[in-house]
Amino acid sequence: MKHPINSIQFSTPQFICDSSKHLLNLQLTGSSPWQLNYQMNGVSHQETITSNTHALMLSNGVYESFNIKDIHQCEASVSNQFNFQSQLPSGQITQVQYDCAKNETRISLQTSGQLPINWTYYDSLQQNNQTLVFNQANQDILLNNGYYRFGMMSDANQCQANPDTLIQINEEVLQLNFPGIQYTCGDSFE
Repeated sequence: MKHPINSIQFSTPQFICDSSKHLLNLQLTGSSPWQLNYQMNGVSHQETITSNTHALMLSNGVYESFNIKDIHQCEASVSNQFNFQSQLPSGQITQVQYDCAKNETRISLQTSGQLPINWTYYDSLQQNNQTLVFNQANQDILLNNGYYRFGMMSDANQCQANPDTLIQINEEVLQLNFPGIQYTCGDSFE
């Protein structure tokens, strides 16, 4: 009796925000049930599959050496390798420092997640929301005195987080007055 040929096909991996795992759909041919073998970070794993479609939910790591064996012990191997290193978006303000030369406050922001990341903040001076786009994990911005609430952020995986961080900037401008010379921080000498 001739048995169907075994094969395994993978979907494009998708990061699932709620579980912080990667969804990898498998399409199998051959005779059920199948024994799926693979390695994660060099450690062997085995799973029994009874349907020709199967969803794997995989944590961060390196997955390789995929092999299936059906009920007739017919085997198929694929050389795909998946290196999953995704994380949920997060953000924090790492430094707030007055910049005398610009007469503004430098805010250092640090993010994690799948770039690019959009981080929205409310600007009390403009009285509206502003959105920063991060193409790298760290970014500095210059802000004037006022209240700023850093809120919703989303990354390239469409995952969202809300660090909800409020900062108030109330820097007093440095002024020096000498006979015939006046200097205000951010200006040149007059």
